[in-house]
Amino acid sequence: MMLQPLRPRKMDLASSTIFVTEVAEQGTMEKPTPKMNVFLGKTLIIKIIKNSIPLALGLLCIYLRAYQNYNLVIAQTATFVGWLLGHILLALNLKQEKTPLTIQGIFSNLFGAFWLCAMIMLSIIITSIPQLYPYVNSTNLPIIVWIEVITIITLSTCWIEIAKLIRYNKTNLITHSPLQK
Repeated sequence: MMLQPLRPRKMDLASSTIFVTEVAEQGTMEKPTPKMNVFLGKTLIIKIIKNSIPLALGLLCIYLRAYQNYNLVIAQTATFVGWLLGHILLALNLKQEKTPLTIQGIFSNLFGAFWLCAMIMLSIIITSIPQLYPYVNSTNLPIIVWIEVITIITLSTCWIEIAKLIRYNKTNLITHSPLQK
């Protein structure tokens, strides 16, 4: 039997770099090492589904609204821009398990902040320069579509931050409570 060469996997390496360049969260070294008897455990699969479904539904909403109100090219462009920005916001929200981004600060991971700014610029460029439209199959987006994309993508990812902020505040209230002393 002859061994087959490894095929390259498709993934967004830049967004993955956000996780690699992230400083370890406080208390990480005190946590027990998880047992790796399976590649994707039930808990991890549930987290992946729980975090990706709102973004996928948001992108579907962007597509359907733009298609219904405009045309196919605007719908595809708006959805692509939403995906570009949405998966970076998702990575920024998930880079720390417990500490909210509002506590860390957007610039706590300079690469993540840079990558977000770069994708915002790319989104503006591919929707503003008509000479690029044929190469990236995009078009100009009306301002109302931009507002919808930003609103929907923010809502479909910010719930993670809200949940972390609630848990963080609850934990800090308990650990810093006068009753604990």
